[in-house]
Amino acid sequence: MREFIVFWTVVWICAVGTQVVRADIITSASDPALAGATVIEFESAPKGTHASLTIGEVTFTGVDRSLRIDDSYSGWYSTTGSYLDNWAYFDPGFSSMRIDFAADVSAFGFNWGGADSAWSLTAYNAFGDSLGVYNLPAAVDPDPPYGGAFVGLGGFGSCIDHAVLSWPDPDPLDPSDYDWIFIDNFMYQQVVPVPGAVLLGVLGLSAAGARLRRMRA
Repeated sequence: MREFIVFWTVVWICAVGTQVVRADIITSASDPALAGATVIEFESAPKGTHASLTIGEVTFTGVDRSLRIDDSYSGWYSTTGSYLDNWAYFDPGFSSMRIDFAADVSAFGFNWGGADSAWSLTAYNAFGDSLGVYNLPAAVDPDPPYGGAFVGLGGFGSCIDHAVLSWPDPDPLDPSDYDWIFIDNFMYQQVVPVPGAVLLGVLGLSAAGARLRRMRA
C-alpha cells in the first residue's frame, strides 16, 4: 500500500508541477542540475548494432533504424572509449532515437559530436507532454577540444519520463540519407520529491480514498 501511495504521489507531483515548469537547456556536465548524476560511459555495453539497448535504468531505442556501440573513433567527436552512434557498417542507423528512463529524472545530458546539421532533443513527461526542446548544434570538427559539445535538458520540478533525439532532414525516399552522430558519457539525475509536495500528495490521495470508501459503503 505504501509503495502504491508513493508511486501515485510522484505522478501527481509531475502532473501538477509540469503545468508551470518547463525544462531548461543544459550546456555543461558541471551544471548544478546534474550534481551527483549517474553516468553511463557505454564501456560495458556490447559492441555492434542494436534495435534497442538497456543500460542500467536507461533504454535507448532506434525509432526508425538501429543504433550502434563502437570505439573505432574514440577520442574524436567528444568521445572517450566506447560510445553510442548511428552508423551501422555502411547501413545508416537511426535518424530518431527514444530515450526512456526507468524512473523519472529531473535532468539529463551527454557529450555530443559529429553532427553535420542541427538535431532536436525533446523531453516529455509520463503524460506525453513536451517539457522543452533543445535544437542541438552541429559539431563537425573531429579533433578535440573542438569536436563536440555537452547538451541536455533539465529544470527544477521537471519530471522527465523520456526524451526523443531526432534529425529533421532525412529524405524518406532515400534510405542512404543520414547524419552520423556520436553520443558519450550520458548523465541523468533522478527526481527527488519535495517533502512538502509529497505530504500534500499523500493527503490528497488519502482523502480521495476515504471518499471512495464512503461511496462504496
